Amino acid sequence: NILTNFKFKTMGELRSLLETMIKNQMYTQRKMAEITKNVDVSPEYLKDFYKAHELEFPTSNEEIEYGQIFMYPKLTERHKQELIDQLKSIKKQIEEGASFADMARKYSQDPGSAANGGQILNVRREQMVKEFDAVAFSLEEGQISEPFETEYGFHIVYLEKKKGQVIDLRHILLMSVPNQEEIKTALEKLEKIKADIKAEKITFNQAALKYSDDKYTKYNGGILSNSQTGDNRFEKIKLPTKVLYNLSGLGKGDISEVFEDKENNRTVVKLLKITDVIPAHKMNLEIDYNRIKSFAQKTKENEVIEKWVKAQIPSTFITVQDEYKKCNFSIDWLQKKQR
Repeated sequence: NILTNFKFKTMGELRSLLETMIKNQMYTQRKMAEITKNVDVSPEYLKDFYKAHELEFPTSNEEIEYGQIFMYPKLTERHKQELIDQLKSIKKQIEEGASFADMARKYSQDPGSAANGGQILNVRREQMVKEFDAVAFSLEEGQISEPFETEYGFHIVYLEKKKGQVIDLRHILLMSVPNQEEIKTALEKLEKIKADIKAEKITFNQAALKYSDDKYTKYNGGILSNSQTGDNRFEKIKLPTKVLYNLSGLGKGDISEVFEDKENNRTVVKLLKITDVIPAHKMNLEIDYNRIKSFAQKTKENEVIEKWVKAQIPSTFITVQDEYKKCNFSIDWLQKKQR
């Protein structure tokens, strides 16, 4: 029990502490952003920073930049109708007295709400995908929708409560899980796209824009961004297993075989292209300019924050618990040296 483990008497006490922690964290982030808003790294500062820390920069393993085209296999009309008919049957049982929450727990394939009887609280307009949003906000309290389709599958929605522009609802989702025939059709379609690329009837970038279902990369030639580094480079040995396997042996400009994979917990078919290869090397300004600039920016921001903190100490009440007073802090919080 979480209350027992952390020595709280009630859930209210825990909630109050969490709210305070979140507020403090948000205030801290806003204050740090305010203090560092004018911090900038000039080319001269960056060169000096690199010279001062050159020996500290690591050696990078081989990296690549790559793009992808992926498509969700389309369900046949017959398969779609089977899901619609199943939802209609579920709706009929609810109208005849079955609990919507119980039916959601039994049938819904939405991992975020099924265990909670399909319930989603405090939903605002444009919070959900547009098809779901349009149906949910058109219902009256106590009304159940007809089955409808979104990118995730087929749904029915029950509107529990409407509070102005905010609603509480329950829904049941039957996901669009393609069968082997539908996956095969998608693979064949992507094979034809690959053939057109190799025949130079269309470029990889144009094909990504026209055919890819990846809304985050299709407008950028399918190029993936690395959220950890902020650029487009990925350490090759850390790529997902299927991606690494299908890129093995390929060089800059090469495209992979078409293959089946998972994306967002859904089956997809993929085609990849290596757009650049960066050999293993010692980090330097020529190849790693943006990464080193990011390090320099963060270092300079930390220096500005530390300088600001030290300036506030003389006029700020600060207390340190006894068990931490022997710690070797980088900042003299209690101004012991001046006393």
